[in-house]
Amino acid sequence: MGNLAKLLGLSLWGNRLTGAVPPELGNLAKLTGLGLADNNLSGDIPPELGNLVNLEQLFLSGNRLEGCVPPVLENVEGNDFEDLELPFCFATTATTATTSITSTSATTTERVSSARIFEMVSPAIAYIQTGAGSGSGVLIEGGYLVTNAHVVWPFNAVRVVFPDGTDYWNVPVVGWDLLVDLAVLGPILAPADPVSMLDGENLSIGSEVYLIGYPGEVEAYPKATMARGILSRLREWDPGGITYLQTDASIAGGQSGGALVSDMGEVIGISGFKIIEGQFGLAASSVDLLPRIRKLIGGDDPSGLGKRELNYEGGSFRHRLTPWTYGEAYIINEPAGTAIEIGFHGADDVRVQIVDIYGNVIADAETNSFSAVLRGDGPFFLIPWQISNEISLAASHRLVQFNDPDRGGQIQVGQTFLGNIDFPTNEDYLYLDLRQNETVEVMARSILADIQLTVWGYQGETLEVWISDENSGGGLFGLDARIVFQAPYTGEYIVGVANVHPGWNAPAGYVVSVDQAPPTATLTSMTPWVTIDTLMNVREGPSTSYAVIGTAAPGEWYVITGKSPGLGDWWQISYGNRTGWVYGPLVTATNAQNVRVVAPPDP
Repeated sequence: MGNLAKLLGLSLWGNRLTGAVPPELGNLAKLTGLGLADNNLSGDIPPELGNLVNLEQLFLSGNRLEGCVPPVLENVEGNDFEDLELPFCFATTATTATTSITSTSATTTERVSSARIFEMVSPAIAYIQTGAGSGSGVLIEGGYLVTNAHVVWPFNAVRVVFPDGTDYWNVPVVGWDLLVDLAVLGPILAPADPVSMLDGENLSIGSEVYLIGYPGEVEAYPKATMARGILSRLREWDPGGITYLQTDASIAGGQSGGALVSDMGEVIGISGFKIIEGQFGLAASSVDLLPRIRKLIGGDDPSGLGKRELNYEGGSFRHRLTPWTYGEAYIINEPAGTAIEIGFHGADDVRVQIVDIYGNVIADAETNSFSAVLRGDGPFFLIPWQISNEISLAASHRLVQFNDPDRGGQIQVGQTFLGNIDFPTNEDYLYLDLRQNETVEVMARSILADIQLTVWGYQGETLEVWISDENSGGGLFGLDARIVFQAPYTGEYIVGVANVHPGWNAPAGYVVSVDQAPPTATLTSMTPWVTIDTLMNVREGPSTSYAVIGTAAPGEWYVITGKSPGLGDWWQISYGNRTGWVYGPLVTATNAQNVRVVAPPDP
């Protein structure tokens, strides 16, 4: 067949062909159309097909093919590559050579010295700098760089520096996959050859591995660093289909987005997590990330969350707020030193915060007007926390309202919901319809957040259900949330999702699922709460000698976190993101029989 040099078209659709695709097809240099769909062909796609540079149509689906598609075929207009569900190959060097991703852990058979590994890989490991911090990135074929989403969020362009000093400003963020903490930058005309991302999941436990990146970097033009350890174990995160390679190689802030390299010099993972308690790091397996990387480069959305960009354009000096505006975000994109003035009309007091992208509080006020000076460059987020009725907000600078697609979503039994913590303090909620006595298991999973899961429900205006959980669901880090509850009435319930991980605020993709609970499942205990009976002060401690930190209106409810010693006539509550105290005779406590006694704060 390979001798038919002048053949322009070849169609072998549905002929029940078996075996491998003949590499000799690559000799048909003038071929413009090739149809091999709906046969029983197996094995890798031969790289020789990459010689068919004149192809206008190529159909390969309906077989049992493996490996990857030669990148030169990416430009074939008529194809069925999407049905094929195979990634495009990555180049091993700056030439046109390609390599397939297979289940083997190595393309060489001999170990390479650590010095040689650093010499091979480090030129392709870049330093990434944003307006908020820094991290690492790995250069791959096509001039793209792979890093973690949390390294570049929320910026649309970043600075990239290679070890030879080549400096790029405003390298665009092609896209990010917030569910698995992945981002792709570029393309750029890089000064180094790209690296191959290969499968390391079959390496033996105890194999030597290396981390290459820029941990703890403070220089403007840094050099990559290298740390050595062993492959300790594999951890699976099923919601994202990602295997994590665990290593004891030393890891620190700034290493995120760097390379985990095998003892044969292959990039087998992208480093992303440091577990302080056990002093080990986790890197996402290259073979699991590759299909997602290709989709991001192609403009697709691997997880269905969207890019979730922050919009800095437009905005308004005035906004209308309602009680349902609680916890929403208004983006402030102004430089350091800007004085922001905020006023509220239509209410005596409104509690509001301004936070930076790390959740650090720039201003916290409960008043009808206040001003604050921004520390550092934006973006910042203005968050209204307490609004009793409809009011008007007036600002000295434009505020852009963030439209959160996860707030007010719907979920049913047997479904899953993909969402994202889009900004610090973000609290999402979903609506769930249940029948009376229906028992369900609600789960929330994330690799980037310690999710606090809450279920609550009203009958009329009376709060009947309030259940909260953080870490009962296990998971990759033991931080998944799980609630099992039985619906006391037929109606609508609210599922709340928030991140309570200290110091890690956004972005953080998550998965919420609702299923019928197993018959043997134990119901999650109700959370104790107080309902406010009359307008009252919230104080710093359990007596009127403590300062007032806010007010609580009739009908509002708060989680009880403790009670005062002695007679226990004061309740400690969660008041926004603070701790407060309310006087027991002026509230109604529910499920509070087992609340612990806590020591009062110093006066």
